[in-house]
Amino acid sequence: AAKGEDAARATAALMALGQGSYTDEVRATLVAAGDSKNPEIRTAAMQQLLMRGGADGIALAQKAVTGDDPQMAQAAMWQLHNVPIEDQERLLRLGLTSQLPEARAAAASAVASFGGSNNVSDLQGLLTDKESAVRAAAVSALAQVCTPEANQLVIAQAQSGKTDDRVNAIGALAVVNTPESEAALVQMMSDRDDQIAMSAISASWNAGPEADAVLVAALATRSEDVQRAAAYQLRSRGVKLDADAEAKIKKLIGDDPYGGVGYGGWARAE
Repeated sequence: AAKGEDAARATAALMALGQGSYTDEVRATLVAAGDSKNPEIRTAAMQQLLMRGGADGIALAQKAVTGDDPQMAQAAMWQLHNVPIEDQERLLRLGLTSQLPEARAAAASAVASFGGSNNVSDLQGLLTDKESAVRAAAVSALAQVCTPEANQLVIAQAQSGKTDDRVNAIGALAVVNTPESEAALVQMMSDRDDQIAMSAISASWNAGPEADAVLVAALATRSEDVQRAAAYQLRSRGVKLDADAEAKIKKLIGDDPYGGVGYGGWARAE
């Protein structure tokens, strides 16, 4: 079954073989399947070989990352946890510089788990990648690396550039949780671009009390969409408000208990 060209049948057989004893015959079958014309079969064979941690799987992963099969290249990056550290670093670097955007994005996402501060410059280069998915993966990875240099790059991406890139960076800032990232979020909550302001408001769930004044001001000065986002966040944060502000929030979102008291029993700590 593993030697056939029926993708579903061969993939299931390869997975079953990978769970059993790793005999010479099993190894030879997996290696042969790695040369299949069918990408699903090739990918399944590589995954099983990588799970064994041997040279056969590593060779297939390198071939995948430097090749033209997006599915196989992605899978190679997702299987790095089964690869020795020295090979992890080499394959990760190949993924970050791959001709395939899918491989670059997957490699960027893998940096947070298998790379780190040594890959900040590589991720910085991907912030200007021609593919938006790669840029988004890079800024998210930088936020998870969370070194001072990486954090500054995320803040800079959030403050200027294409709207989509800024929105992705703002979302990433929510997990950085440093005084600098918090100050940047609070500033962008007042951005003239409604989409940027709403993204910053949504990401401000962990910001300090200085965010509350900006949220309250938004209820009176911004578009209805931004007002509604601010209302949800104020309720989520459990902010104590005057009667006028409470009435405005109720008008915008009714009695929706999203966030704050009444949402899973959560209430903001005093």
